[in-house]
Amino acid sequence: MPRTRSSTEIAAGQLVSTIQKVWTYRAGTEQVAAAESVMNRAHDLLKAVKGGQLEALLAGQSVQEYLGSDWVKSHPGVARAVSDLDAEIK
Repeated sequence: MPRTRSSTEIAAGQLVSTIQKVWTYRAGTEQVAAAESVMNRAHDLLKAVKGGQLEALLAGQSVQEYLGSDWVKSHPGVARAVSDLDAEIK
């Protein structure tokens, strides 16, 4: 029987996917390192959601703060996915 994912897990997965697209687009440029760092943090968020540890990981921060506010603000497609995850958390 397939595992059922929560809406929060789906939103976190969508965030990872959206950031991966940015990372792929930035491959071969000097911005790839920043995108990779944010992508790794997004994977940590997804793992925390799956493990019931999201609150502990965020430690009072918003998702945007955890990922890096300036980076998120400069990537509108990612900002939308962040908002979607924030809505699921609340």
